[in-house]
Amino acid sequence: MIGRSTFGVSVKQAVDAIFGFTCLNQVDAVGCPGQGGPDSRIQHDHLPTSIVSVGPAIATANHRSSKQAFRITTAVGRLNRRFYSLDILTSSLADTISLLSREVALEAGDVIAYGPRFELGPLVGNMRAEVTIEGIGTLANSLAL
Repeated sequence: MIGRSTFGVSVKQAVDAIFGFTCLNQVDAVGCPGQGGPDSRIQHDHLPTSIVSVGPAIATANHRSSKQAFRITTAVGRLNRRFYSLDILTSSLADTISLLSREVALEAGDVIAYGPRFELGPLVGNMRAEVTIEGIGTLANSLAL
């Protein structure tokens, strides 16, 4: 999460613009009109049949300097549990903020989705999708039928 207005900043300045970190979970509806099938040319990241949840808390200053500090666990229905660390990313968050700020002004409260994309599979029945980041908490989404 961005903590102050930022435009055209260096990588070093970008570090100071970071307010904190939180969880984000994008859930896509399956089988909705307009979604398309596996051969569709629709860009799935921009479907109107998606929701994005953010939270449950923000880890601030004490986590700013180390992306390795965050261990990420994902699960669907207590299955498909996967473990990740942000050290698998090829660029730093500060690099990403610096690059973005060359094109758009970032404002306090803006959230940048940064990290590996997790394909957890579909939610069926009363399953829950969970994203847990140590030091932040667990963000869970359920399917209500």
